[in-house]
Amino acid sequence: MPIPCVEQKTLAKALFENTAEGDCIDHPYIKSMASVYSKLDWFKYKNESFDEALNNDVVRLLYQLEEDICKDAEKKFLRKKLKKENRQISVDDARELLGKNLSALSEEYGMLYSGIHNASKGTDEYYLETVIEEYDFNLWLMVMLLPKDKKIYVGNRSVFMAFDVCEAERAIEYVKVLIQECNGRFREDVKVFCEEFRLNTRLYDIAKNSIKTLLEMHFRRTGTEYGIDASKKTYVAVYLKDSTDASKMYEVCITYNEFLRNPEAFKKMIENPRVVRKWNFWTCQKKYRQKFFEEEFQTIEQ
Repeated sequence: MPIPCVEQKTLAKALFENTAEGDCIDHPYIKSMASVYSKLDWFKYKNESFDEALNNDVVRLLYQLEEDICKDAEKKFLRKKLKKENRQISVDDARELLGKNLSALSEEYGMLYSGIHNASKGTDEYYLETVIEEYDFNLWLMVMLLPKDKKIYVGNRSVFMAFDVCEAERAIEYVKVLIQECNGRFREDVKVFCEEFRLNTRLYDIAKNSIKTLLEMHFRRTGTEYGIDASKKTYVAVYLKDSTDASKMYEVCITYNEFLRNPEAFKKMIENPRVVRKWNFWTCQKKYRQKFFEEEFQTIEQ
């Protein structure tokens, strides 16, 4: 059957041996499970239209943008010198703190909020969500209190952290940092980000064929080995062998709209590669890998 499958043998064996059907996923396996789920979104279907493929690529990049922001927020939280909580608090106290503070945060930042007691699992679960309707994208955060384990788990698609019940205030601070970063920086970035990927089939064809032509002309003139990966509808990745160091190569990534705005800049880049860190047109130097120069990378997918 044509069902997407991600193989993770070690995880599958551990779940089989230690988890019964219907149980919650235990803490040691949550990060591994998250990595498996994140890969499922990358499966493509042959009959998708250009617009569907473009939308799927944009959503994947939004997930990546969200992950980058959340990772930065996590680092920011870990760098903060928070007062060490030595006092012991009960599960009921932690439940009251979480309910009160998470509800207040949702109101402050205009988020949807819900809190439920899952009787079958014996857990208290709190959900906070922001829906960005114009781009059909949602940011969510889940907080789970496990009285039996005396643990509080905080996580979303990108990050996950565990706290002891006595660290309830620290867990709330972590939630606050994540919300501040995502609701602030992500909301600002997503508009610019999505506008950059507004494209139609005609412009996409013009851009990809022009990129291919420039690379072929450069190869005929200089003999510089190149590879190209245009499997996505949002940007193209070009690989150029370093003419001064055979052990190195350059990776040049550019969005199709940025290329259409300034094809001359791309032409100059492939003629004289250098490290550039613009978010929609970047170049980095890497160790040479032959697979990027094999036949499958030499042609743009039609």
